[in-house]
Amino acid sequence: MPATVQKPRSARFVTAGVLTLVPVVVILTTWLLWRDVLPSALPAQWSGGEVATTQPTWFFVGFTAVTAFVAGVFGFVAGLTPAADAPPRIVLLVTGLVGSFCVIIWMVSANLAAPEGAPPALPNWGSWVLGAAVFAFVPVVIAFRKHA
Repeated sequence: MPATVQKPRSARFVTAGVLTLVPVVVILTTWLLWRDVLPSALPAQWSGGEVATTQPTWFFVGFTAVTAFVAGVFGFVAGLTPAADAPPRIVLLVTGLVGSFCVIIWMVSANLAAPEGAPPALPNWGSWVLGAAVFAFVPVVIAFRKHA
């Protein structure tokens, strides 16, 4: 039985894999920039217009960053690992969605936690949330190739 020769991943798969790590970088960078302004607890659940439960900020940052990191590692490895006839598009889609969802959760909660009358931590944060939602699909779009 002849040995199967696997060629290395193309640059588009490697690029897509690296992009799945961007959400954890965004979460940690924004936390470093905002840590002096954020309260010690962030809203985690709302009931109507009132905050029902809060979580410590360190836990919120840690949970979203670790979740985005684990998803990013899966996407990164999928982008780098050569596999015969098995493109990692589904893995890149799922890891992109999970990482971007973590960024959205973090940004919404951090910006809604701003004290009364204080400006939000990130101006135009709605645009950033929309950008994170669109970015979720960037790795899979980069990895997509139309078959001839």
